[in-house]
Amino acid sequence: LDARLSDYRESSELSQLTRRAVGRAIPVSPDLFRILDAGQRLAARTDGAFDLTAGPLTRLWRRAHRQIALPSEAELADALAVTGYRKLILNRRARTARVTVPGMQLDAGGIAKGYAADAALAVLQRHGIRRALVAAGGDIRVGDPPPDAPGWEIVLAGLDPERAAPGSPLTLVDRGVSTSGDAEQWVEIDGRRYSHIVDPRTGIGLT
Repeated sequence: LDARLSDYRESSELSQLTRRAVGRAIPVSPDLFRILDAGQRLAARTDGAFDLTAGPLTRLWRRAHRQIALPSEAELADALAVTGYRKLILNRRARTARVTVPGMQLDAGGIAKGYAADAALAVLQRHGIRRALVAAGGDIRVGDPPPDAPGWEIVLAGLDPERAAPGSPLTLVDRGVSTSGDAEQWVEIDGRRYSHIVDPRTGIGLT
């Protein structure tokens, strides 16, 4: 799945898609199509706050993090011009994808890791292991509960390192949970702290 869905690999199906599908529909694998379809549904529900096409923006902010310098207005404008979930067209019946602008780059980082955790648990379950917890960074997927508990207890870190987040712990059975924030991934530029989470509608890292 990493080889298929990673935006860090130029050879991945995800990375190749936007080069091959400009103006023409091409068939995609079942795994990638599930990611794209779920991402597009989330994008529509969030009015573009979640957007798989934000790859040019996330690349700008990765560089900003390394160089400790904001992207220029021109760079942001160029990236925003090739970003937008409406520029990615899916055909669910034919399982194809098409992009309407050259230069688009997909970033499935907000959804692919959870999908991989689901797949890992499914492999364990096919081998008869139903009581399991799969941890993939900020994404956790659990199966049946441990033998001595009603469910898996998941404690979410709070803003105060000494205290758990409100609502913690979560008790989960056959569920997943994912978190993301700026506790570890952030950059301070000119006295302002920017998260690695970028708003695809503005191109700016959340503050």
